[in-house]
Amino acid sequence: MPLSLSDLRAIVAAASTIPERVSNHILSCAGQTNDEMLQERLYAWCRVSTAGDWRRFQERLSWDGLDLTGALHLLAPGVWSEQIPLPAWTTTLQEALHLLETMPGENTLVEKVSWAFLDATTPLPFEELLAPFVAIARQQFLAQARTTTDLLTDAALLTLQRHLLQVLISLSLPTLHAEFAQGLQAAGDNEQRDSGEFSRHFVQHMRQGGMAALLRTYSVLARLLATTCDLWVEANIEFAHRLASDWLDMAEMFSNGDDPGQVTEIQPALSDTHAGRRCVTALTFACGTRLIYKPRPVGMEDAFASL
Repeated sequence: MPLSLSDLRAIVAAASTIPERVSNHILSCAGQTNDEMLQERLYAWCRVSTAGDWRRFQERLSWDGLDLTGALHLLAPGVWSEQIPLPAWTTTLQEALHLLETMPGENTLVEKVSWAFLDATTPLPFEELLAPFVAIARQQFLAQARTTTDLLTDAALLTLQRHLLQVLISLSLPTLHAEFAQGLQAAGDNEQRDSGEFSRHFVQHMRQGGMAALLRTYSVLARLLATTCDLWVEANIEFAHRLASDWLDMAEMFSNGDDPGQVTEIQPALSDTHAGRRCVTALTFACGTRLIYKPRPVGMEDAFASL
């Protein structure tokens, strides 16, 4: 597999949250503590959380039962405890990297044909490297949503998948671009720069272990990519199940009892994401009816309308 168990434990530890560290899920690595590095991390934490106000920062730490000494301990390098199961997102990460490294062919034509959510006429930066994450999420979604996906056309499903791809690209673009630029600079001014050969070389390198190595270094990015996929699956399964359970009520209210037909068009992300990357979505049905899906209770809006 692309990442060993020790790799995954190190990635999870490096990308862990404060509550996870407070819960003693992280074991310190003896001999790797650098006092100067820890102080720099503590200063950065203070700047980000309280704009450098140490009094307010210590007050903030006290909410978690911490003082400055305890905070420094949390910031020390470590690994995820072997006694604690790895988070579920590490499975998504491993599967996506495995798919990336085992894709056939030396160019991107195979996956652009196999994965319809890749639009050859409108390519996105580094899409070849992030498409496996979307493919794994799609597979999980279809397996868990089952027949509820029959309520959506293939075009609507592709819209959801392409939106996920765009989100993953937005999360990783600065890091991937910096890695690409660094490699390009190292290659120097030669034919590779002019012919685009370096771009193909870069993608091939990332597919042969480069992406796994990059995510070992940028652990938070690894977590973001995997958790975003998992949350996308969870949110869209919930949406599909709600669509199925409300189908008859929607037909009665908006189609005079007639079947409105499949959802032919979806416009996702019409609001900021919340509660696990859920967002407002516009739906267009085969009959022409357009509805807005809000993934939260609308009691407040109902009360205001009644008022």
